[in-house]
Parts: sequence; C-alpha cells; structure tokens
Amino acid sequence: FQPQYSDRFDNIFRPAIESIMAKGKPLRANRVDERKSGDSIITDIIRGISQSQIVLADISAITKASSTSDAFRNGNVMYELGIAHAVKSPEKVVIVRDDNEKLLFDVSSIPHSTVDFSSPECARKVIAQLITDRINESNKIIDIKLLNFLATMTPNELELLERLAQCPPGKMMDLTVKASGYRLTPQPTNSGLVGLRSACIAQAHHIM
Repeated sequence: FQPQYSDRFDNIFRPAIESIMAKGKPLRANRVDERKSGDSIITDIIRGISQSQIVLADISAITKASSTSDAFRNGNVMYELGIAHAVKSPEKVVIVRDDNEKLLFDVSSIPHSTVDFSSPECARKVIAQLITDRINESNKIIDIKLLNFLATMTPNELELLERLAQCPPGKMMDLTVKASGYRLTPQPTNSGLVGLRSACIAQAHHIM
C-alpha cells in the first residue's frame, strides 16, 4: 500500500467495516499484506478473497499517463478484483474509487461507487452502508436459493431435515426413513442439502 492508501485503510475502511455486525459478530477487516501464513503472497490473496464474506476493492486512479492523460490504476488491485469476480458472486464484491476518470472497458459496466474520501467521517458512513447493503442483498439471495431448493425436496427429505434440526449438538439420532419399499439412511456429509440428498440416494437399501 502507498502511504495515502494505508491511511485510507486504517482511518476509513477498517473502522467502517468493523462497525458492521453480521450474524451477531462484528466484521473483521483484513489486508492480504498483513497475512503471515508462510505461503506465497498469491496463495494468501486467493485464500483471503475466497474465504471472505465481502470483498472491498478500491480502484482509485493512482496517476495519469503523461502522453495521453489516461488514468493508471493499481495493477495489483485490478488483478485481485479479477480473482474476486471469478470466485465470488457479484453482490459480494464492492468496488469504490475517488475519481471520475475513464475506466477500462471490462470494468466500466460493473457496478461501483465514487466516494469522497476528503471527509473520513462521511466516507466511513458511505462505506459501511455500501457493505451493509451488499450483505443484506446476499442474504436475500441465499434465502431465495434455499426456498427454491426446499420446494424441490420430497416429503421424506424434508422430514430428515426437520429431524436433523431437532437433534442436539453431539447427540446421535436414528435418521432412517422408510419410503417406497426402501430404507434411506443418510450419511454425514459436508456438502449441505445437496449432499444430504445424494447420501440418501447412495445409501438406499431395499427392505426385504
């Protein structure tokens, strides 16, 4: 980070992000150059982006070309933005800048916000609101996807989910379901609802 952008992160981005509560906990602002995992910087970048709840990218122009006056933007940031769009859904990537210079064609059509950083207090409020709006949007999309998936589930699958929800943490429960001459026994899975359905099908045994 150049000094001015380190100051922007410390005085605007970090406090704005960490003022937001999500799932009962404050968000934590992370810079990839502060990570010390021992892996390569590229590995840290990809892992940090893929594991984050929201990606905030500041693509503000850092200088202008002397011959054409075209704006230059930080190449590292643009690279990381490309990764973010590859591994995250669009609503989880927030793009901001402090200029009105022409953007590259591929980026110009992507939603972004121009922020006045001259007043840190006002900028913090704007950034916090942008991120809050994206989290709410993301939650709504998740809810819609979940409802759509639940609408495709059979009564037996819904019964399994209800019984799983009632099972106390760490306690064993018999989840065997009899249906259409088969005994369905779901196995533990880390693949969510789809994994539950697949496990049920894979473990179906004919009842003699």
